[in-house]
Amino acid sequence: MSRLQSSAVSPLLVVTSEPSVHVMAGVLPLAQLSYVKKVKGFKARISDCCFVNGQLDAYLTACEDGTCVLWSVKSTKPVRKFKIPGGKPAMSCCSNGKQVVVAGEENIFFFDVNTSKLIGALSDYHTDLNLVRYHPGSDGKVLFSADDDGLINQFNLVGNDLDDTLDGSMNVEQTVARIGFFGAELEYMYCLTNVETLSLWHVVKGQVMLSMSDARQRMSKATGVNVDYLIDCVYVADQQRLFVFGGTNNGTVVVCHVNVDAISPVAVLKGVHDDVVRDVVASGPTIYTCGEDGKVVGWSCSGEVIARKKAMNQQQQQQQQQPLRKSSGVCGQQRRPCLLFAHSRNHGVSSAPLLDPRTVLNAATLASSPPRSLPSHAPHHPR
Repeated sequence: MSRLQSSAVSPLLVVTSEPSVHVMAGVLPLAQLSYVKKVKGFKARISDCCFVNGQLDAYLTACEDGTCVLWSVKSTKPVRKFKIPGGKPAMSCCSNGKQVVVAGEENIFFFDVNTSKLIGALSDYHTDLNLVRYHPGSDGKVLFSADDDGLINQFNLVGNDLDDTLDGSMNVEQTVARIGFFGAELEYMYCLTNVETLSLWHVVKGQVMLSMSDARQRMSKATGVNVDYLIDCVYVADQQRLFVFGGTNNGTVVVCHVNVDAISPVAVLKGVHDDVVRDVVASGPTIYTCGEDGKVVGWSCSGEVIARKKAMNQQQQQQQQQPLRKSSGVCGQQRRPCLLFAHSRNHGVSSAPLLDPRTVLNAATLASSPPRSLPSHAPHHPR
């Protein structure tokens, strides 16, 4: 993955329960966010949202009314629609730029991205699909699917024939909530489940390297914060390190480094969110979090700050994890819970997390606030 440059402007999508998609622009490395537009008119809950592989201006939404829609970040009107046969809910979606893949309840459908034509389907591999993702290092040739029964399938899509494409299966024995890839060659996969377990897998061998049913307890013991749930993992590419994010019901976020034999504390992020945090996404030296309180928070990763934090003990870290600056502004006239993120480059981050919140976008005032730029920096609070 190519690193984001310090002057890069990268789109960030925030899905709310309204349902709607809020398009934002993130300016690196200062975690500056500006609000661009709101996309609405969805007839059912948005179950998934993702960028088209390799494109900064095209993204997909999957809805429970059975539709998958291709959008441009420059417009609020659909570019193209893809309809699941039979009107069953669209549970997840992804695209390699040539084909759009949509997960129904039991089938994986393939559409031509240019014509919306249904060109094939994979059937009889799942009963309750909830996730489809291309492997980010496969040039759109390896597809992973997951379901509520804990089965994760890997498909090799090199040829045009979808028959006999199953390349392997992994079973985590619980409903799959998240998967992602890490390692120098992205040869490993992490999996989070709906009962808050964490497992690490070797993709090629299909073997489990770590199965952690007590991830929350380990994170709680390591940080002194009672972790209620797991949010997601973030892979730091240049360090080849994997970080797991957990949260509390009052909005505190806990970050730990994951190794095959231990979980070690990194940071406790508190004082900004005040409700359940639903998602986290990495963008270069910035981490964004969003949650039920309707806030989108940009956490800036500073090499200088990281060096200072490493010398602190855990108690000092927690005491100094206070917001540097809040900016009101941005997501529905009423409190609209933010449910998930989509970012165009979210399978790696180019510097170590994490520590200081730079911008806070509040969902409560989005509709009444015009698009605007937030402050590009905030002063460091005393060390």
